[in-house]
Amino acid sequence: MLQGVCCSDIMRCFITEEKATGEVLERQMRNEIRGIKNMFAPNIDAVPKGDTWSVRAEVVGPRVLRPDEVRLMENRVGKSSGKKVDLHVWSRVELVVTGTDYIPVENFIKEQVDKN
Repeated sequence: MLQGVCCSDIMRCFITEEKATGEVLERQMRNEIRGIKNMFAPNIDAVPKGDTWSVRAEVVGPRVLRPDEVRLMENRVGKSSGKKVDLHVWSRVELVVTGTDYIPVENFIKEQVDKN
């Protein structure tokens, strides 16, 4: 035990640091996904798995992401964060399409409910 620091304090710091790292990776990955035209990421989760971070993303868009796009995002987020990142994408092609835009179904429904 470190002088003046108990085990629960160390665990609390570790958990807080782990949570903060996960939130950073989730935000970075969401930005990467949004950087692809008409792709949306309603849900992203990052959890540590040994020395790697496993990032799971629900991605909605007019097409399925290609493996090379996933690999590129893993590399970019890994490089910027200094962490090894494995990205797993659950792709859904569920959009409301208007004459001018794509809108994820969840967002469209929320907009309709908020209007009423």
